[in-house]
Amino acid sequence: MKYFLLFVFSISSLVTIQASRAHDIQDSLFGIQLHGFISQGFVWSKTHNFLFDEMDHGSFEFNELGITVSKQINDKLHLGIQFFSRDQGDVGNNDVEIDWAYADYHLIDSLGFRVGKLKMSLGLYNDTRDIDILRTCIFLPQSAYLEYYRDVLSGLHGIGLYGSLPFDWGSDITYQIQTGTLKIDKNGGVTTLLNNEANIDRNKLMDVDAYTVNNCINGMLIFSPYPGLRLASSFLKTSTKIDATLNRDLSRIFADEYAYAQLYYSGLIDTNNVMEDWIEKGTLAMFSGYPLEAKVDDVLAYMYSVEWNIDRLLIMFEYYHYTYKIFIEIPETLTIYNDDFFTEGYYANAVYRFNDYIETGLYYSCLFDNGWDKAGDRFANKGENRYQTFLKDLSLSVRFDLNQNWTLKLENHWMNGTAFLVDINNPGKHDDLGRYWHMFAAKMTFQF
Repeated sequence: MKYFLLFVFSISSLVTIQASRAHDIQDSLFGIQLHGFISQGFVWSKTHNFLFDEMDHGSFEFNELGITVSKQINDKLHLGIQFFSRDQGDVGNNDVEIDWAYADYHLIDSLGFRVGKLKMSLGLYNDTRDIDILRTCIFLPQSAYLEYYRDVLSGLHGIGLYGSLPFDWGSDITYQIQTGTLKIDKNGGVTTLLNNEANIDRNKLMDVDAYTVNNCINGMLIFSPYPGLRLASSFLKTSTKIDATLNRDLSRIFADEYAYAQLYYSGLIDTNNVMEDWIEKGTLAMFSGYPLEAKVDDVLAYMYSVEWNIDRLLIMFEYYHYTYKIFIEIPETLTIYNDDFFTEGYYANAVYRFNDYIETGLYYSCLFDNGWDKAGDRFANKGENRYQTFLKDLSLSVRFDLNQNWTLKLENHWMNGTAFLVDINNPGKHDDLGRYWHMFAAKMTFQF
């Protein structure tokens, strides 16, 4: 990792110093385009940890690095690759990965082909979310671009078709369809959410060894009726098999229940007075370490988007709908978990550029972890807080473009609700997290 950082710093310094000789550099590299960025951020929240640990003192575990290398081979063929690294709390940890890498053959305006690791279009901004300078806000609205899914939705390994169909009156339709497979990091955000959802007494049910993603299909259609207005619809369909074992610590955590279940199965406990909860936990403890069959099945996500650019004002609205099933069993022995899920979200965002140096943005985002239970009845029935079912976020961002290379952003979030605040980041705080809270973020980016 240190060699990568040194490489990024050396290249950025070289490009900055030699900016006046950009054409000479490009010629010396035989037409190869070289670009990149370095970002360092800071986040703080006094009471709630969202995405990060121990935010009450602030966290600098928030940085991004990227290097893009591309070359136009001829009028139709383009090659490119982007190396990317990020640290966001426990996610990323500055491991270098290939963000995207593909060969693009543009046959005609209405038809092109791409092969390799392709950026996914789910919403208008997912395929550019790793490029901080292309937006005003630091955090995209979580109702549509939940950070826990970012590592999975960053790219698809496969093949894609794309094109544009213009009309005589100035409008056009662009499309993209691609299929392949996804790569899921067993230590990434998806596993964090899975352990937080599929648990017993807030203890994770399983240890994930690997994911196998079945064929994935992703597509987007954008209609631009006139300049400045974009209407879009996008979708993602896939399913995932999980290689895992039942949490080995359950035998220790539920040692008393383990002994109780053994007595029950030995016929030494009166079945008329049995404690069902103890039997359930004790049974799981008896199978600690057993291999599991687990699936996240029937995954279907789609998004509807509107973007309207009026002079210095940009208005955005997106609606997100995500359904899936989680199934976990000990093969031919015991079904542990079988449930359907429906995540729903929407946001409205307005961005205004005052001049070449200052831009501000304001959005309201609303995310429900269960669109079938927006009132939080299932939490209330367990004696917990109803506001655990939603996360409502009013965010104000200010962006300063100091020069063509440096950008500074400041952002504040006024939050209502605690959905997706996972236990691993808030140990011992689950029942004490208040409904209203706020988070502050700052970020400095250098681009070349």
